[in-house]
Amino acid sequence: MGLLVDLSTAVHSCCARSQAAIAILATLALAALLAGCGSSSALPPPPPAPTPVQVKVAPATASVAAGGAAVAFAAEVQNATNAGVTWQVNGAAGGNVTYGIISPSGSYSSPASVPSPPTVTVSAVSVQDPSRSATAQVTVLSALPPVNGSCGTANGVPVSIAPSTNLCSVGSPSPVSGTGPWTWNCAGSNAGSTASCAANLSGPITGRAVPAPIYGVTLDSLGNLSAELNSLQQMVHRPTARIVFDAGQPASAYLAPIQQLRTGSYIMGELADSSYMPGYTVASIASWAQSYAQTLGNNVDIWEIGNEVNGDWLGAATMAKVEAMYDAVASQGGITALTFYYEGEPSDPGNCIAATNGGNDMFTWINQNFQLNVAMPQRSAETEQIRQNLGYVLVSWYPDQCPGEDPDWPLVYTQLAAIFPNARVGFGELGTANPQNGSAYEVAEINQYYPLAKALPGLPPNYIGGYFWWYFAEEMVPWGTTVLSSTLNSAIQ
Repeated sequence: MGLLVDLSTAVHSCCARSQAAIAILATLALAALLAGCGSSSALPPPPPAPTPVQVKVAPATASVAAGGAAVAFAAEVQNATNAGVTWQVNGAAGGNVTYGIISPSGSYSSPASVPSPPTVTVSAVSVQDPSRSATAQVTVLSALPPVNGSCGTANGVPVSIAPSTNLCSVGSPSPVSGTGPWTWNCAGSNAGSTASCAANLSGPITGRAVPAPIYGVTLDSLGNLSAELNSLQQMVHRPTARIVFDAGQPASAYLAPIQQLRTGSYIMGELADSSYMPGYTVASIASWAQSYAQTLGNNVDIWEIGNEVNGDWLGAATMAKVEAMYDAVASQGGITALTFYYEGEPSDPGNCIAATNGGNDMFTWINQNFQLNVAMPQRSAETEQIRQNLGYVLVSWYPDQCPGEDPDWPLVYTQLAAIFPNARVGFGELGTANPQNGSAYEVAEINQYYPLAKALPGLPPNYIGGYFWWYFAEEMVPWGTTVLSSTLNSAIQ
């Protein structure tokens, strides 16, 4: 029994040790296995966080007048598959009447009045991620003051092609139209006015050569244009129509009528009738003459740069005004005419000279204003240039206003030809103080003067006639209105 007990104990002790060893070995094997697996197949890292949506708005700031003025905003959305945005004004989708309305396309319209505070926030909110947005600040101002359009330096400057630069100094230019002259507008802003601008075709304005003798008539109104053209065409010799340019009328108003009338006559343009002269300053008449010369150009064959200039009703600075008109025309090659008012000679007992208010008899006025009593080197260079270069020197004569005078016309015109050596001489205006509608007096006057070149010996070779009956429009339009129509044609046969 004792031996058996000892063997059992021994076996139990041995088994216990073996089991412990096996457990240790199993643990080590499992650890080795786990270590081997970890080194050959690690778990993948987590994906990166998505890039946030970004929104940008332009412009970032703007100022706009109250009352519905508009500002266009644009939004840019980055890092998004949906680039759409919704628009808000001060947090309200689409805005409201208090702070302004904004359209789905980003066009902001200001409210009717300035809000408080005057600066509002325009927001563009991402459709894909409404937590992402961008903002712009809009300051709403009281109504802006009007800004008037103003022509640029291209206005009034003759050019060979249509102008394309310097059209407006203020405002937005319209398209340039025309073929010379060219016209365009400069539009103001904030209800400001629009300026009308023009540039003429550059080059000389010499017009056509007018053959002598000249058979002239005056049109002091163009209110019956087709009948006036017809009357001109009824004359047996092609006449020269003298057009009176009315004060206050733009040159453009005469362009189309003159283009029509010149199909039946030559054209003399009277820049300023003597009755209009007191209303001009030297500067204003210079601008006036420049505008007419540039606009009408060579549609006018002769330019009258002074009318009845020695009359006592013309006011101050007459010679300076004549110089200004001469410069405007002669600088572009135009043919000039200067008309004096004849009232007889101081030695004539029947003269009707009015020497008040700067007026004087014709030759005294010429001597004074052209400085003929001064040695040539001391004379004004300007007036001497006019004296030497006038194309025509003419005389206005109304015999019924000076009934006691019987002029010696060969002597008068010979003296004028000597003073103005390069000019042709003649009558620049003829008629009666008031229309007499074909009276015997008017018939006799036309029969006396229009044939003068053929009937009166002693006239200088450069005498060209002229005459320019003042009341042609009133007494011979339509043709045959009075007996003067047939009288005139008979006189110039």
